[in-house]
Amino acid sequence: LEEPSRGAGQRAQPDEVLEPIFGEVAEVDWVEHIPRLIDYWCSILFGSENPTGSVTKAHRRLHDLAPIEREHCDRWFALWCSSVDQGWEGPNAERIKHYAGALMAGLAKRVFGFSWSPDPRCSPNHESPTAWVHADAPHRETSRATRPSAPPN
Repeated sequence: LEEPSRGAGQRAQPDEVLEPIFGEVAEVDWVEHIPRLIDYWCSILFGSENPTGSVTKAHRRLHDLAPIEREHCDRWFALWCSSVDQGWEGPNAERIKHYAGALMAGLAKRVFGFSWSPDPRCSPNHESPTAWVHADAPHRETSRATRPSAPPN
């Protein structure tokens, strides 16, 4: 999960829509933030501890500083999906994109104050995953009981 987290962060920094929010308003320290993103997404896929704190509280504080709009949600989701798709494929790639869309929809509704739906072209085939497949690695099947606590490097 390091690759998609770093990829999305690297794409957000120069992005004309997201950079003002991440750079100017939130003043994100990407060196600090990327490991937190990795930990968060590992907790989603592998059920590991989530030491990153409350996603809702962090985004509520950000929204209080500068309103988050649909355009921000659309752009973040597109960058995330693109980053996942660049190096990952299979059920867990679809699962993480689906979860990201559900997470953003929930934040939009409960925190940002509007309805938002992810572009279905990004994650059309969400299924309950049983495999982690890296595009450059051999296919490995794992069950929930034997799934590693951290993603393969």
